[in-house]
Amino acid sequence: MNHLSRRFGRRAAIRGVAAASASGVIFGLPTSPISAQTSAAGGWEFTDFRGRTVSLSEVPTRIVAQTTSAASLLDFGIEVVGFYGPDDSDSGNEFLQVGRLDVSSLTHIGDWGTLDLEKLVGADPDIYVDLHRGGGLLWYMPDPDTEALVEDICPTIGIDANGVPFMDTVRGFEELAVALGADAEGPQITEDKASLTGAEDAIKAAIAGKDGLKIVAISADATGVRLWNSNWLNDMQYLQSLGVATVDVGVGDNEYGADISLEQLGNYPADVYLVDDRQSLDDLTGIAAWDSLPAVQAGQVGTWYSSVLYSYRSLAEALNLYAEVLAKAEPVG
Repeated sequence: MNHLSRRFGRRAAIRGVAAASASGVIFGLPTSPISAQTSAAGGWEFTDFRGRTVSLSEVPTRIVAQTTSAASLLDFGIEVVGFYGPDDSDSGNEFLQVGRLDVSSLTHIGDWGTLDLEKLVGADPDIYVDLHRGGGLLWYMPDPDTEALVEDICPTIGIDANGVPFMDTVRGFEELAVALGADAEGPQITEDKASLTGAEDAIKAAIAGKDGLKIVAISADATGVRLWNSNWLNDMQYLQSLGVATVDVGVGDNEYGADISLEQLGNYPADVYLVDDRQSLDDLTGIAAWDSLPAVQAGQVGTWYSSVLYSYRSLAEALNLYAEVLAKAEPVG
């Protein structure tokens, strides 16, 4: 279990996606139009979730962002000049934080804990954009001193992804993108929203008439399993809102999940196991404790897209892939 904890512990610590309150949470596409936050004086203003207002003389065009934020903005048609975070474009995984970014053409200012201020200055940014995943600080700025150094170069903008529904964060990126010049009523965003509506319908059709079908997201190898708490992950909360049932992993809503041995996985029976997209099933295939699980024997194993971006396009892609798995699955208990 030590190897597993080292491998996936940082994700739990820095992702920090606590459960949204069950009361008053509304999932689904925005019901009101997004409008840009521009000042009456003809300059540019944007107020983020922290209540911080960035005021500039003109619309910012040179944007640096954390990888997930940069890729999410690109899905709304907003390009960046630099990014901060993982450059995993050569990992071979189907879903990556880099999304559709052409990282070869962008300034990479470092990964977690290795911010290169000289490269940031060289990128000449107008703003820096990042997620908030807990603690009141930006995701890749885990202490006030680091953010203060960046603020000396350019203002920062945070989009909340902590304890809020997945679609609230998508809407936050759409709002920022529109403020930066994207057209919320334009053909691309309109098409992406329609694709998401279709993908939601595909999920509902895939589970229709399958009462009791349950899924669970896991990170696993021969050394152990991390059972992810679906009430803590906002992407899994989103699936739940569409009617998908999930396995209770026996922890509180504000806990990421449980670390167990592979032999204990059978104590948390699922009809579909969604395996972390940072892994290969080759890590598990051939291990008796895994191969003996009824869902595995039935071929009901899919991928958990742990780095799905905060955009209509990316979410629709993930939902369609989940729907393919769920459509073929049946309760095995």
